[in-house]
This record gives sequence, structure tokens and C-alpha cells, in this order.
Amino acid sequence: MGAQHGPRLPVAAAQSPVAVLRRASAVAVTIVEVDRYRRGKVDEASLSAESINKTITRLWQILEVAVEYDLVARNPVRMNPRKRKLKPAKQRPVHLEGVDQIVALLDAARELDLAAKSRTAGRYALIGTLVFAGTRDAEVGHALVRDLDLARQPLRGRALQTAAGLGTVALLPVLHDILAEHKASHSGGLDDLLFPTARGGRRDEDNINKRVLKPVLERADELLADRSQHPLPRGVTPHKLRHTFASILIALGRDPRHVMDPTRAHRPEVHPARLRARHALLRAGKRPSEVSRGGP
Repeated sequence: MGAQHGPRLPVAAAQSPVAVLRRASAVAVTIVEVDRYRRGKVDEASLSAESINKTITRLWQILEVAVEYDLVARNPVRMNPRKRKLKPAKQRPVHLEGVDQIVALLDAARELDLAAKSRTAGRYALIGTLVFAGTRDAEVGHALVRDLDLARQPLRGRALQTAAGLGTVALLPVLHDILAEHKASHSGGLDDLLFPTARGGRRDEDNINKRVLKPVLERADELLADRSQHPLPRGVTPHKLRHTFASILIALGRDPRHVMDPTRAHRPEVHPARLRARHALLRAGKRPSEVSRGGP
């Protein structure tokens, strides 16, 4: 591959960065070809801006290796890399809008737990923990029965063990009742998983998303439709339920510092000034969607 300009690579052939390189013997990979690849993917409208950027990043990585092996004189993606990338659309903040949606989510989880054809259980308690404790899905998956101390009301975050020890989460009264019911029906020992799969294994992030949250969201939307209430927002994930937890605490008048870091030694996810602004707006009667508009 040299610096000479060969015939242009047809957009149809540039289905991936690898396709750009397949004709490397006949076509020099230049800035022009990279830009044509990007425009072609935009015209296809088959990938998001973020996904297109990832393919360009992969092309950049491949060409870096090619430069090291003297296969190309330079990496064209290196030249003004910001101009090579697309600007992803700013995503709307996602969290549950009100009590009706939280109730529907919990009702759906309990209903699925009690269904005769249900292959797994514990959805109600797991969803309740995500909403009312703000835990990460990895924390929930690693939690053991011994991590739940209902007498002192903390839940230890085993996946977040640091030099300072295990992080703990203080339980809201509603979550205390949900977990008390779950622990009473749990058949395992102290060192068994608190929220196991149907076969007793650990729930990872993929399992929680696909086996627990997805069917609960689908059923919750059906319940909301039956109740003539607004559907759930798109894009609800375990992490987005952490945002719901933050809004719940602020609405309860909790100190914003506890929203940033209830009990864990982690960097704040939301700037303190923005949390104080959220707090003031919620106290003034604004909905969570209005409070988050223009915020984190």
C-alpha cells in the first residue's frame, strides 16, 4: 500500500472497516476513503452514530498496527480524528416518571413470580432492590444471604469490596418489607446467593437484563395500559433504575450527598450543585422528568 491514490472504494463495498482494507492492494486507504465510508454508513441509516464511531475506532486500531509493520506510511484516521467521528445524539435522561410506574413495575414482577409457568423467582425482591437501594446489577448478582441484615437494616455490596471493607446500603422501609418477605421464603443458607437463578447460579448483568428486567418491563407496560396510565420510558436498564432511586431520595428530602454516595466510597455520579438544584425543584412540586431536563 502506498501513498498513491487508486480508484475510489464503492460505498456498497465498505460494509465494515475490514471491507475498507480488503482492497488494500488496489486502493490506498486515505482520508477520503474513511470519510466516504462514514458518509455511506450514515446514508444506510443502519447504525447509530455511536456504533459508526466504534467501527472507525477499530479501523484506526488496525491501521496503527499496519503503520508499525511499515505496511502503510501513515494512519489517515489520525489526521483530525474529531472530524472523522460523528456527534452522537444526546440521549434523554431515563428514569421512572412517578409512583404509578414504580407500582406497575413491582406489580409486574410479583405477578411473574407467581405465574404457574415461571421458571425463576425473586424478581419482585430483585427489582425492588434496584429501585429502592440504587444498587448496581453486579452488586445484586453477588449478594449473599448473610449480606442482608434486617435487624440493623443494611445491605452490604459484596461486589464493591475495597480496602475500607464492604460498602453498605441503608434500607428504606418499603425495601425492608420487600426483602424481609424474600428472605423468609429463601431456602438457602447464609453463604448462598440472595438472588440466584432458577438453577442456583449467580445472576450476571446479562441475566438480570434479559431474564428479569425485560419481561417485567413488558408486563408493566401492559398493566399501565390496562390502568389508562402513561407507559414506561424507553431504555430502562438496571443503571437507569439507579437514577430513579436518586430521584426518590431527593423527593423524600434526603441530603443530596447521600444521593451521590449513600454509603459507598465511589466518586459522585452527579455534580453536587446539580443535585441541590434537583432537590429544590422537586420540593417545588416538579416531576422528575422536568427536574432532569438539561441536567445530568
